[in-house]
Amino acid sequence: MKPKTIRSQLIISVVFIVTVNLLVFGFYNYHSTRGQLTADLNKQAQASVYRLSVSLPAPIWNYESNFIETNILSEMNAEFIETIQISNNSEIIAAYQRDDQGKIQKVTEIQYQTNETALEEGLNYSEDDKTQFVGTLQLDRKSGSAGMP
Repeated sequence: MKPKTIRSQLIISVVFIVTVNLLVFGFYNYHSTRGQLTADLNKQAQASVYRLSVSLPAPIWNYESNFIETNILSEMNAEFIETIQISNNSEIIAAYQRDDQGKIQKVTEIQYQTNETALEEGLNYSEDDKTQFVGTLQLDRKSGSAGMP
């Protein structure tokens, strides 16, 4: 049905232009917000890795398992963290993972896969100007965190 009057053609044109503008700006806003949230999430994950890499080497060296587990659990309180695993070569020192309901569980084996949301850091203990490798920290955040696909 073709509009017959100039007035109806003008109204349809204005509605079309406004709709297209809203769609374009909505699309732009969605993607810029998504990028900002992803960057913030990555920054928070990096901060968690840094805190753990600073605080865990001495307790690992001294076999203080309670401190290690308490420290990992405190970082797991961040809901975007899916998995934290501390290992030395092929031996798991401590590992925690969220289940499907989001509850934190201690696990003995994680099928850890490197992906775009995973971070890995070597843990080194330093004493008297000597540095000793004590393990590897692996942290994985939830994919699709912060409501992002």
